[in-house]
Amino acid sequence: MSFDIYCRVSEVGGRGGESFASPEEQEAAARAWAEQAGEEVDEVVEELDVSGSLVADARELGRLIRRVEAGESEGVIVRYVDRFGRDMIENALAHDRIVAAGGRLIATASGYDSAHLNAETRMLFHIQSAIAQAQRERNRESRMAGKERAAARGVYGAPAPFGYDRDDDGRLQPNRDADTVREIFRLRAEGVGFSDIARKVDGALTRSGVRRVVMNRAYVGEQRIPDPAKKGDPRVIPKSHQPLVTEAEWEAANAVKGRAPTHNGLAAKTYLKGIVRCGICGGTMHVCAYGKARDKMTYACTSGCGGTSMSVAKVEPAVLHQLDLAVAQRAPQVAAVIEGDNRYADALASVEDAKAALAEYRDNIELQQVLGVSDFIAGLRTRKEAVETARRALRDVPRPEPVGSRKMTLEEFDLEDRHRFYQRVIAEVLVFPRSEPQRLRLRWQGAENSSVVPPFKPVKLAQADPIAELEKAAAKGDRDAKRYLTAKKAAHTAA
Repeated sequence: MSFDIYCRVSEVGGRGGESFASPEEQEAAARAWAEQAGEEVDEVVEELDVSGSLVADARELGRLIRRVEAGESEGVIVRYVDRFGRDMIENALAHDRIVAAGGRLIATASGYDSAHLNAETRMLFHIQSAIAQAQRERNRESRMAGKERAAARGVYGAPAPFGYDRDDDGRLQPNRDADTVREIFRLRAEGVGFSDIARKVDGALTRSGVRRVVMNRAYVGEQRIPDPAKKGDPRVIPKSHQPLVTEAEWEAANAVKGRAPTHNGLAAKTYLKGIVRCGICGGTMHVCAYGKARDKMTYACTSGCGGTSMSVAKVEPAVLHQLDLAVAQRAPQVAAVIEGDNRYADALASVEDAKAALAEYRDNIELQQVLGVSDFIAGLRTRKEAVETARRALRDVPRPEPVGSRKMTLEEFDLEDRHRFYQRVIAEVLVFPRSEPQRLRLRWQGAENSSVVPPFKPVKLAQADPIAELEKAAAKGDRDAKRYLTAKKAAHTAA
């Protein structure tokens, strides 16, 4: 058998402490040891820009150790113990795996060979691992301090985002793509999908590029740098550079769920497009044609949950009849929309208020001293949850629809106007399979629970006296006729 050589550099072009050596130098030192010891070399593994703090199995080192455990290799040669790893615990675990498998770990420049393992050599390995870890931590602290000093001067510590350039001092300055960024946020806030936005901005960005722009907080003037006190939790530096969008514009764009639905063909002829959902899986139902002449339409679930479907002629009249009743009775679910709907603006303001409360609480050092660390952390967590709750509420509120610029016929305009109204009033219509006794349920916007929608049977009215025909039907017990008469009376009283 033979040995494997492991070479690692955590920062290409940098210097990882006094023990830094290029992969070529590390390999040369390992081959020199193997030549002198009369051993053969099999694999040589180079890992560049890989941190020694990672566990062995998260690096190629793990594979070399598994070769030792499988009896395919006699051991692993490195130049220094800190090339093997820079974490005391992980170094010890990886070392013991090699030794337990009957292999050897050799660090040529560190003077370590696990073949001579005893209490003193094991202590030497642990000391060298501790020094390696301390060096890594010192290097990290130095880098973090450098990033903080640079950020305080306004230097942006990451690649310049789309829409910005760096000036000679490393600060971000808007470039000619800044207007494209603003347009991306405006379109996304209107519900336009990422792919459609990418096409609208003339190929300046891909779909994923547009998505990254929308999610990037750099466009509100923020910069994020690692927080040395909280590993994995970035430190936010507000007002680091000139913003391209406001907080409200960023929140509005990020509140959009999925993409704005586009409807062509059959769906464009329905009133409740995008609102009707499958009662089993919750997916949006599609409009399909059926019948011998393919002249009838049905709402159908195509997600494969069981094939739930219901004729458009049964769904829409029943639901819209409930809406007619709600309008006539000035029900609170629709009154706000008719009289002036401020729910979206109010939800956006709630997000801003929650974020302001979080920032004020977080920056209050005196409050932290009064409450103590544990209570302060609990309060911080509560305010973070309040921000997320406000954001979820914003996502659930229907957006104000932009007025389209395309030319429409009067019929098309009426249909679009109805669509906008229905979507602002109705949250969802759920359709259940035929096996369910109550197949339709309706949930108004802002309501937590849905209500049953009874089947609607339109009354055939005689041309001479339609009210008299309705009263006759109501006298015979027709509940739809009774509801219609009640709604008519309420509408007349309101007028």
